[in-house]
Amino acid sequence: MTHPPDSTRRIRVNVVNPGEFLACCGLAELADRVSRNGVESYFDGGYFFLLWAAPVSELLQELAAIEPVLLDKPLSGLQADKKIAPLELALAGSNSLRLDAWTRLKVNRGKVVLEADPLWKFWGGQQGVLSIWSDLRTQLKDQLARREINLDSEHLFQERCFMTGRFGFDAQAAWNALDVGYSPNDQKQPVATSPALELLALIGLQRIRPAILQNFQFEYSTWGKPLTPVAAAAAACGLLAVPPLACFRAQIIRRGQYGGLSHATQISGDDK
Repeated sequence: MTHPPDSTRRIRVNVVNPGEFLACCGLAELADRVSRNGVESYFDGGYFFLLWAAPVSELLQELAAIEPVLLDKPLSGLQADKKIAPLELALAGSNSLRLDAWTRLKVNRGKVVLEADPLWKFWGGQQGVLSIWSDLRTQLKDQLARREINLDSEHLFQERCFMTGRFGFDAQAAWNALDVGYSPNDQKQPVATSPALELLALIGLQRIRPAILQNFQFEYSTWGKPLTPVAAAAAACGLLAVPPLACFRAQIIRRGQYGGLSHATQISGDDK
């Protein structure tokens, strides 16, 4: 398959960081919905490649421009807690994208309720999904405006700023209470955060679901040939093997009200 050079984008990715992996998946989802061009993606040699995609600069500007809507009544007759209610993103050239991967429906005393999914909801305290998204979006807009992010940089996920809130996907920004002796979240201590990574990872998780194991462990796999987002979702959870590939295992870490993702260990495969 031959692709015009100007439609191939690449981002450097550390795939042992599950947050970067999910952010790549989110970037592909965003590109596919915005471009409507049959976008495909794959991993190779420490890079994530997008084919038939709009420039990364346009995708980041699109992401930063979106004003999300909080769906506190996501279903008829269902009232959701505003801290965990789904978000709806109006994307150019696409139908709206609903994000709710951190929630699950449950029947409680004969009534359907929406509750947080402990597997993927990592924030706590007074933080809500909309306020976290808004803070990350503001920081991303500031980075773009100040040209702190080279708009087509291969090192997108390394562009960080200090923030007190995040969704918790980035293993590099995660904290370990055994190491530091306290929770930076409880102390409102700023932590170096990649706004683009956190926003894109939340989008990526909507379609890409790692395989869940016991004790809050999970596995995910890369794919080595171009796949659409639908096929990539099967490859990511191990249902579809597209070599050269690598499989990784990581841990969902819980620390009181808060959580996050650990760095992963490669357990099989050809290449990182």
